[in-house]
Amino acid sequence: MRMQHLSTTLQTAHAINRPLMIWGAPGGGKSSAVHQYAARAGLPVLDWRLTMMDAVDMRGTPKERNGMTHWAPPAELPHDQNSKGILFIDELAQARVEVKNVAAMLTLERRIGEYRLPPGWWICSASNRLGDAAGTSPMPTHLNNRFWHVDLEINLDDWLVWADAADIDYRTIAYLRYRPSALMSFDPRSKEAAFASPRSWHLSSDMLKSLDAAGLLKEDPTLVGEWFAGAVGKAYGHEFVGFLRTMASLVTLDQIFLDPENAQVSGDPSVSYALATALAMSVDRNKIEAAFTYLRRIGKEFAFVFAKKVENAQPALRKTKAFVTFCALHADYI
Repeated sequence: MRMQHLSTTLQTAHAINRPLMIWGAPGGGKSSAVHQYAARAGLPVLDWRLTMMDAVDMRGTPKERNGMTHWAPPAELPHDQNSKGILFIDELAQARVEVKNVAAMLTLERRIGEYRLPPGWWICSASNRLGDAAGTSPMPTHLNNRFWHVDLEINLDDWLVWADAADIDYRTIAYLRYRPSALMSFDPRSKEAAFASPRSWHLSSDMLKSLDAAGLLKEDPTLVGEWFAGAVGKAYGHEFVGFLRTMASLVTLDQIFLDPENAQVSGDPSVSYALATALAMSVDRNKIEAAFTYLRRIGKEFAFVFAKKVENAQPALRKTKAFVTFCALHADYI
């Protein structure tokens, strides 16, 4: 199941109060999808990482009362019967068998011993697959039978939609448009610790911004390549740095703003996309006409990318003469 469909599936499972189990490779965005859905729904998330728990951590500690044993449930569990939220049971397949058995009672009966989960709380879970070399073990059949199961597929188009909203660096997006296969390189048989995944490219984007701000991208390319290799693996880490250097050697934003009619144009669509994004992030009222002039030279589709990103990032610029003129000329496509 693609990420764009997972959002609808989360909403549907929640609406019918059916526990959902999301399977997928490490770093594929399973946990992020659940937290993003909760944020849109305005609901709190109790994130239970079962690999960090024993069965007693879930049930609580025993206490004697009136000659009988009672259990004091964990304080982190919701106790207000009028409350609403999402109980996210993460890393379920990596948990020990006795912990899985407690999770089975909670999932089916919505209780652990005397504790009862408030009716407004929905249960969702996620885990790596058995063949992912992620410490998973077979799920007991009775626990499997309590969930609605979906397998998350990694898709570049879905990731690009997310990346635009998540402030991923435009150069990272450009590289993955250039090399789509680099989005996910996970191989459970590999001996290399680092590998490319949506999560590690998010990390690389943050690294890129920090290194750029500190002026460290100008260091020895081999060293910078090793830094990124530590996040996404050697092959893609070094290639990514080569791509960055190629981008930097083509044209600067200042050159575009100063001489949009003659600034160098790239024939690589991924670089053109990156430039359109970078221009949208840097443009102001005095520069927007120059940006449109340059983008018309490299292709109308990139001018549309620029206009859309300006509209989202700097809505005040929609009233400029250059923006209004562009929209009027392409009213049939907007």
